[in-house]
Amino acid sequence: MSDADERARLGAFGDEAFEEFVAALWRRAGWRVASADGPPFDAARSEGRRATVLVPMAPSAGEVSAARMRDVVAEREGDASDLTAVSPVGFSVEALDVADAHGVDAVGPDSLLRLVDALDADHLLADPA
Repeated sequence: MSDADERARLGAFGDEAFEEFVAALWRRAGWRVASADGPPFDAARSEGRRATVLVPMAPSAGEVSAARMRDVVAEREGDASDLTAVSPVGFSVEALDVADAHGVDAVGPDSLLRLVDALDADHLLADPA
């Protein structure tokens, strides 16, 4: 599958399917991923050394804006250093500035595709609906 095809598949995910994709990809990378009723997901490395809260950003909303990133930070009452925001579309420069200022890890489409390739997880892109 070409990079353009993979990028198109990422962009074609529905919101719930993207949430499932993110959880499955992190599990494949060796994280334990849990949630009571959908995102955000609590994730921890198998050896328990690092934990994060995965926040899949809805593909239907398009590029993540600074306002949306501020909302995510506010939901954590300003302590967002344990967050990983994941977007199949990407982040505005301003959103990345907000993420950087609050210690949020921002994972966009290029990083997602590198992770898919590194984990030999192309099958997770097979049905983006």
